[in-house]
Amino acid sequence: MGRNRRNVYAGARRGHGARVKMNREPETARREMWGGYAAALQFGGSSVLYWPTLDSRFEVDSWTLDRVWRNARNLEANSGLAGKAVADVVELLGWLVPHACTADEDWNHEADQIFMNRAVNPELFDARGELNFFTAQIWSERQRVIDGDMLTVLTSGPDEGGACAFYEAPQVQSPADGGKAWNCGVMRDKNGRTAAYGLRHPDKGEVTVIPARDAILYRHNMGGGKPRGLSDLHRAIRNLHDEADIVGYVKQSAKLAASVGLVETGAAEKRPGMGTVGKVSVGPDGRRVEQVLGGPTVHQLPPGRDLKVLTDNRPSPNVMALLKHLMDEVAYGIGLSPALLWEPDKLGSGGIRFVMQKLKRWLKIRHAYRQMWCVRVWRFMLAREMALGRLRLCRDPHWVRCLWTPMSDMTIDLGREGNLMINLVDSALADQDGWCLANYGCTFEEIVKNKIRNLKMAKEACARNGLTLQEVIPGANRGGVAAAAEKLEDEEPGTGGGPEEDGLHPHE
Repeated sequence: MGRNRRNVYAGARRGHGARVKMNREPETARREMWGGYAAALQFGGSSVLYWPTLDSRFEVDSWTLDRVWRNARNLEANSGLAGKAVADVVELLGWLVPHACTADEDWNHEADQIFMNRAVNPELFDARGELNFFTAQIWSERQRVIDGDMLTVLTSGPDEGGACAFYEAPQVQSPADGGKAWNCGVMRDKNGRTAAYGLRHPDKGEVTVIPARDAILYRHNMGGGKPRGLSDLHRAIRNLHDEADIVGYVKQSAKLAASVGLVETGAAEKRPGMGTVGKVSVGPDGRRVEQVLGGPTVHQLPPGRDLKVLTDNRPSPNVMALLKHLMDEVAYGIGLSPALLWEPDKLGSGGIRFVMQKLKRWLKIRHAYRQMWCVRVWRFMLAREMALGRLRLCRDPHWVRCLWTPMSDMTIDLGREGNLMINLVDSALADQDGWCLANYGCTFEEIVKNKIRNLKMAKEACARNGLTLQEVIPGANRGGVAAAAEKLEDEEPGTGGGPEEDGLHPHE
């Protein structure tokens, strides 16, 4: 017995040593019994808390990534909970819109126009011609949520301008002869800085080395030398699998109970028979009782026999409580409140406001990672245009300064928050451009110019047709618009003067 125990301990030590070696050579490791992330292990309960290494560079190996990718993709495709969680995260983050904000204002307008012309055109922005700048943000975020990361390669388009090529996480792999500098498709220099990425050809299987300056690995859980990102679902995969199993078993039991509706019971000399109902009661004239009296069929049973209807109380309250717990764990694993993700209607006004404030903080953190990707793309596109001579050089040396505006915040008090923002803008405590870009997609200056142009067009059209502005636009008497129209006719001093003589109300 003692010899066998020593052999077991020796085997455990050898296994631990093999794991250490595996961490050094992650591309050749396939040890299903080891690993720190439960999402990559065989599903089942365990009372042992194990973490393979304290070196963050080797917490994740290629086998762990492969298992997490497969499990996450399976659940996202087949589980409604996983699909909704992924869709909600992508929808909440939305996209970011750039606006140059250097000291060279003329260059800002020109740069914005040139970038947007490329950004909205998939033929110029995407090497495959499928995504534009905004849909690429949606696609890349979905890939990051499911796979953990995705690779963007900066290349040239059909007009020699900047373009992007997008690749999924499993295509980023190390070369076969890469050596110790490579880990999970990422090569680092002696200082730990990312030097290159390995991109596997989907058909040939060959790995092309892409310099880090020409590619962007979009991920969130950075730091500590971790080579790759990990799926947002990695904390939820086991719970999602358990939830699917429990629901499947409950569905099977409900189907079985529904397939056996009646059970005949009675004297001990006869065994109960499932589905046996005896003879149908028939009158002297051969007609059945229900044909005479109407209603359901009446069966005649032998003496001492009885029919009972099977009732099924599943799922029990305990099972429902467990399923709710698993759903909460899924939301917590993704980083969102369960009430926000699953049942926002059950929160009161105070609770939903607090949850929305936490959501804003969560969005700011996620947008910080997204902005890193957007800045690289923005800088590459404009630098390429300036190198080709299609955009003049900026007189401001800090030409990469850019304001990134997210989509407008979700709110349950649009009127209340809208009035608050108006007061903040009037008090110079909030940025007009930030508010206008988030809600209307253009700057305050562009809104003013558009309103002046539209108001001028409306006045000219009314004059040609013998109408007044108030007849065409009933609300035009606000903000001095009517006074401005009268001033054109009467030329009386003091009417329509001041900052509103062009019909621009500060709140419009």
